[in-house]
Amino acid sequence: MERTPGRAAPRLAILTLVAAALGLLLWRFGLRPGAPPAPPPSASSSATASAGRPAAPPARRVAQGPIRLAPAVAERGTADPQGSFEGRVLSWATGGGIAGAELVFEHAGVSASVTAGEGGAFRFEPREAGPYRLALATAAGHTAYSPEWGHSPVALEARPGERIRGVTIYLSPAIEYVGAVRDPVGRPVKGATVRVLDAGEGGAAPAAGGLVTDAEGEVRFSAPDGALLEARHPSFSPARARLDAQAQASRRVILKLRAPGVAASSAASAEETIEGRVVDARGEGVGGALVRAAYADDPPHLARLRPAPRAICDAEGRFLLEGLDPGRHDLAAVAEGLAPAEAKGVASGARGVVLALAAAGGAIRGAVRDAATGEPVAAFTVLVSARVGPLQRRLFTTAGVFDAAGHYEVRGLPPADYLVTVAGHGRALAAEVEVRIPDPPGEPATADFALTRGGRVTGTVLDEATSGPIEGARVSVEGASWGDAADLPLLAATTSDAAGHFEVAGLQAGLRSISVVAAGHHGRILSGLQVKEGGELGPIAVKLKPTAEGEEPRMELTGIGAVLSAKDDALVIGETLEGGGAREAGLVAGDAILAVDGHPVTDLGFEGAVQRIRGPEGSSVALTVRKAAGGEAREVVVFRRRIGT
Repeated sequence: MERTPGRAAPRLAILTLVAAALGLLLWRFGLRPGAPPAPPPSASSSATASAGRPAAPPARRVAQGPIRLAPAVAERGTADPQGSFEGRVLSWATGGGIAGAELVFEHAGVSASVTAGEGGAFRFEPREAGPYRLALATAAGHTAYSPEWGHSPVALEARPGERIRGVTIYLSPAIEYVGAVRDPVGRPVKGATVRVLDAGEGGAAPAAGGLVTDAEGEVRFSAPDGALLEARHPSFSPARARLDAQAQASRRVILKLRAPGVAASSAASAEETIEGRVVDARGEGVGGALVRAAYADDPPHLARLRPAPRAICDAEGRFLLEGLDPGRHDLAAVAEGLAPAEAKGVASGARGVVLALAAAGGAIRGAVRDAATGEPVAAFTVLVSARVGPLQRRLFTTAGVFDAAGHYEVRGLPPADYLVTVAGHGRALAAEVEVRIPDPPGEPATADFALTRGGRVTGTVLDEATSGPIEGARVSVEGASWGDAADLPLLAATTSDAAGHFEVAGLQAGLRSISVVAAGHHGRILSGLQVKEGGELGPIAVKLKPTAEGEEPRMELTGIGAVLSAKDDALVIGETLEGGGAREAGLVAGDAILAVDGHPVTDLGFEGAVQRIRGPEGSSVALTVRKAAGGEAREVVVFRRRIGT
């Protein structure tokens, strides 16, 4: 497995988000109407941080979730005096248009709205040219796209006489999930309390209290994709789970309680707070700044079970982070045009924390064109990351751009060395460009890109028992990864049609894996797919095994059965899975993989190494392993098995 600055912004009560205006990362930020400003910090001070030049930039927290791309094209010489944008608001579940959906665009602190008509079609005609942000997208019976006011990553550039068509925004219908609470041996637990600890990026604030399981040990609820749930019962240690892709397909999530007294990362109660203030270089409060918290010291596979709260500063720059687990946290603050700041290892309960933003950050700008035609690409996503080790990347920030001229600019970058790439619908991820922001920052650095068409994968999703087609299966193809479980892989994604057919295009050349999930079936990950530039792979038949009555869905995959993360010059095993070849070969948590079939992982990169480790069922892979217990590195032959998780 291998919204007006200077005051607290409102949060919409939303349930889930799948936003896919071109280049949208499933940004899951959200705000509640009428939320009061954060209370003033106490006089005590626990930490102060400023944005000097770090060896690597601060760990700006990006939204977890895949990047979904949609097409958009530009027309020039139109009669639009200030430019215009046309597109559709669609249902992610059905692909159908959503009439009556409302979109809100923000420009210079002022908002303008437009309502989608028949088929979800909309047309936005700005009153003046310039930069706009997609601030909100809502529709009855669907989730909403609602980033914190002033922090939307979706940028639209309105230019006189230019029209951008094909802007596509996907919203998901509100989904009712079943949460099943089980004891350590799998029996239903009546009377357990289930609550949402973290609604994910874009979810509503968690409600107080929680739901209580019935005689079958179940509760029914609605929550955003990626939400973090917790189940508690006085007779057991608590359990946590995320609404991941498998849960989203099956509409069901299992929370398995642990035996009393068993230590787990989820044993803490998310009831702590941190108060502080964000200031600029002059010490004045920065209203509207966004502050995020991430639990410190956890390995990646456990960090996903920690709440990651965020807060918008009031007019004086004050913030209050709520819903934290006891322990140390890394804080990061961002504001438009300023270099971010961070504070490491801030203890829960701290007061008077000061995050000082640099007066101005650096910028990266450039142009994006189609490699075959030389024409500008009108819509794309820019990804800015930094190396934090031989294998690791930290995805620092992203920007979804709509610009008929194919231009972009990413601002507010602290002095550091960066890797920049661009993704566009139907095009392969561009090769990374290294960029340096000097200290102090000077003129914007330049990184231009020419996007190729990449490869394509086609196939059909079938029921293993009946060989009949499965409609609505979610098919995702891994494209790139930054070697950190907190930064999910870049994905091309689609759903199968009535005949079970699917097609994903714009894939990078190389080894790839496909993830397929569908309601009422076990999911599967197919590995070892060799994609070629300009080539087509398929059709591939993906057979999913239906779940039996009362059976919980699982994800089946072929590999060595180990959870891996990048650290220094190796892939470190976080845990091994029952029935997998890694455990069979004697590999344990803490063992470090240095080479795959003789190729150093530092040469392969994180994604390349993981794809080489995966392979056909029954085949083997030779791993050079440095044991956690010490000693010389040695070669271990591990067989690949088909296992379920």
